[in-house]
Amino acid sequence: MSTTASTANKADIVLIAGSPSGSSRSSRVLAELAERWQRLGLSTRQFGVHDFGAEDLLLARTDAPEVVALLEAVGSAKALVLATPVYKAVYSGVLKTIVDLLPPEALTGKVALGVATAKLENHAPSVSSAYEELFRFFRGSLALPTLYLRDDQLRLDAERLGFDASVEARVQAAVVTLAGAVRDRLAL
Repeated sequence: MSTTASTANKADIVLIAGSPSGSSRSSRVLAELAERWQRLGLSTRQFGVHDFGAEDLLLARTDAPEVVALLEAVGSAKALVLATPVYKAVYSGVLKTIVDLLPPEALTGKVALGVATAKLENHAPSVSSAYEELFRFFRGSLALPTLYLRDDQLRLDAERLGFDASVEARVQAAVVTLAGAVRDRLAL
């Protein structure tokens, strides 16, 4: 869990990694997006499956300290970003388990962005549709179009993640769009 906010639970943007691996493509994309938002002056806080006890997740123990921290962070944030590898054509079960901890009003007035990485382009419509349905459940959120990236569009090395020129503009547009929407909400 990384924190770049002035207090432990407050951040402009809360990010949730839906991969069990902290070094997965989707987790690395999420970290890169967080860095870009931080360079734009927005604070971020990231959560992932390893931040919670397995029983707390599976039994939806919303009074567990780690879950309380998530709920408080989401409650005070202006945006929520979910990232997942594509498993069986949609987002991961781990991500769904974490999101299931959020109450229905958790995203009211917040910006929401879904990010997905996958090997095949043909998963894009099903993942986008799944994110749309999920964000629709959280009435009152402003859901941005899903940022879908194929594995072959990512340039990975031990220290950095880059994007092919074909998707860099789309990645940066998602960063700028979300940042603008967050700033609009901060001004309210």
